[in-house]
Amino acid sequence: WGPVAASVSGDDIVAMGRVYHPAAVLVTKSGTRPIAAALDGWGKDIVIAKQNGVRATVAFRFSSRRDDATTAFETGIFKYTTTDRAGVSTSGYTTMEALLAKHDGAWRILMEHQLETTTEAAWNAVPAGR
Repeated sequence: WGPVAASVSGDDIVAMGRVYHPAAVLVTKSGTRPIAAALDGWGKDIVIAKQNGVRATVAFRFSSRRDDATTAFETGIFKYTTTDRAGVSTSGYTTMEALLAKHDGAWRILMEHQLETTTEAAWNAVPAGR
C-alpha cells in the first residue's frame, strides 16, 4: 500500500494506475466502474486540487488479511487527508476491502470496495502497521 500512498502524496496518477490490475473494478455505494474510469476522474481531481493549492495524503490500516503466495483479500480503513493553501487539514475515514493478485511478479489490486465512512475512533482502534 506504500505505492498507493506515495502516488497520492506525489500527485502521480500514472503511478497510482500501476498498482491496479488492468481489469480492476472500483465498487462504491453508487455502483461499480472500471478502474480506468475512476483513475480518469481522480486524475482530473488532482489537477484541480494542485491549481487550488490543495495537497492530499492517504494512509491505510488493515484489520484482516487472508492471503497465499499469489492472492490476498484485505479489510481495513483508509484515511484521506487534504491540506489547503492555508495549511488547514481535513481528514475523512472510509472502510474498505480489497482483492489483490500477483500479476507479472507484483501485487495488483483487482477490486477496491469502498464501504461506509467511519470515524477517527474506528481508525485509532485498528493497530498501525498492520
